[in-house]
Amino acid sequence: MTGIEYREKILSFCKQKGPLLPSDVAKLLKTDTLRAGAMLSEMTENKLLIISSLKIGGSPLYYLPDQPEKLELFIGKLKDKDRGTLESLRQNKIMKDSGLDLFTRFSLRQLKDFAKPFHVMKGEEAELFWRFYTVSEKDAVEILKPKKQAEQIVPTSKEERKIEKKMPLERKKTAVSDSLMQRARA
Repeated sequence: MTGIEYREKILSFCKQKGPLLPSDVAKLLKTDTLRAGAMLSEMTENKLLIISSLKIGGSPLYYLPDQPEKLELFIGKLKDKDRGTLESLRQNKIMKDSGLDLFTRFSLRQLKDFAKPFHVMKGEEAELFWRFYTVSEKDAVEILKPKKQAEQIVPTSKEERKIEKKMPLERKKTAVSDSLMQRARA
């Protein structure tokens, strides 16, 4: 079988099935897994396939560049704790590294196919965040912006400051006057 023939067969099979193991390719091409692994490695070097960091039985998965979402079919093969971390990241879309417990931080570093690191400048320091692989870095930064703006809302005019100061006093005044009124009625 020529190089072009096996590449076409593997690419076609990968389009149909999704991520492949070397053993899948060995069965398809009726060859041994060592040779199938070499074929997949060669295709990875030529950028026809991408190799995952997710391993099934010690073997990595190989998938097409336009099909990273197909790796989600193998989330069930992850350890329970890693699966929990991944589900949390999927729901939150982004996570701040410094706000996480040690295990979650370690887990995110192991989930390279699904958890993508990015940095946001805060003053002169870069803060590490993690985004779910389907969220672009640009979108992740946009998600962070409203949170930062909401935290930094400061009254701009003197009138707004006066209103903020008066409101707690008015509440206390009403609470005191209500209790005085109740005593007077009794």
